[in-house]
Amino acid sequence: MHAEIADRSPADNCRGYDRSCQDHTDELAGTIGRTIISDQTTPDTTIPFHTVHFGHGTSFEVNYAHRFRNLGWGALWLEVPAIFNPDEDLNYGANQIPSDYSSYFITPAARLNLIPDMAISPWVSFGGGVGHLRPAKT
Repeated sequence: MHAEIADRSPADNCRGYDRSCQDHTDELAGTIGRTIISDQTTPDTTIPFHTVHFGHGTSFEVNYAHRFRNLGWGALWLEVPAIFNPDEDLNYGANQIPSDYSSYFITPAARLNLIPDMAISPWVSFGGGVGHLRPAKT
């Protein structure tokens, strides 16, 4: 009696160029990183330390996209990127500003990918959104 074990992964089914393996319609991406904001000087002030110093807060970004039209030469997506910064420190010599703030931005958009079946695909995105800054109570 002879037994044979099949050892195949889903990637084995997609070897070579097979359009069905690239036929996904949803994307989900996430990023974690540091927010770097340059220091800002306040004009026309007489106090000795007139620069607002920003800390380097940690930001969290998530992006969901859904492809709703494949044009052959391009693909049209609807996407919703969002970024959250829960704690951005502030420092100003006169202590007239909050010590920190938190923020979020959500910006729905339409995205056009050119040559979507290639490994590198240029794209353009157009949209608008809403942002919210919440200062700390000091």
